Amino acid sequence: MNERYNRSIQRINKIDLIKCDNTYKRSNNILAKEYLRRIALFMEYISVDHKYPFFRAADVLERDNIISFYEVCPQLVEVNCRDPKSICKYYIEWSALADEGEPLALKFEGMYEPVIKLFERGVHLRIQHQFLEVGGGNSLDLTKGIRAYASETPLDISEIALDNYDKSL
Repeated sequence: MNERYNRSIQRINKIDLIKCDNTYKRSNNILAKEYLRRIALFMEYISVDHKYPFFRAADVLERDNIISFYEVCPQLVEVNCRDPKSICKYYIEWSALADEGEPLALKFEGMYEPVIKLFERGVHLRIQHQFLEVGGGNSLDLTKGIRAYASETPLDISEIALDNYDKSL
């Protein structure tokens, strides 16, 4: 039953949000762009635009207390990085909603996947002067709003493709 939820907890519990790899990799930029594209499609679907790319999708469904985050991810209690910790929580919540059969969560099931892959690689994101800064010095423009990314071409974020992006520097 709770396959997505359990898998999301396993993934988050393996992530070290303290470690930060600032090595430039083209794949990090690809993952960040794909994350923005996916959340832009979600925002377009629900007719909302945010300037801030880190948001709780479950708010749209007016659902609270979906999970006991620190019970399932106790190691994150001590983490001071607010945005990555919040995104991890949002991802687990969204996975739980998909397992419940929530239509919107199923339609946009992979919305958080690119950013979780970034965290798994030790890459951090932050907002600086209306730009999304990606580990290693990449930055993506947010001045036109997130929905501007909805028209971008989908990017392949499979591990093989990510490795190939990095080899093509």
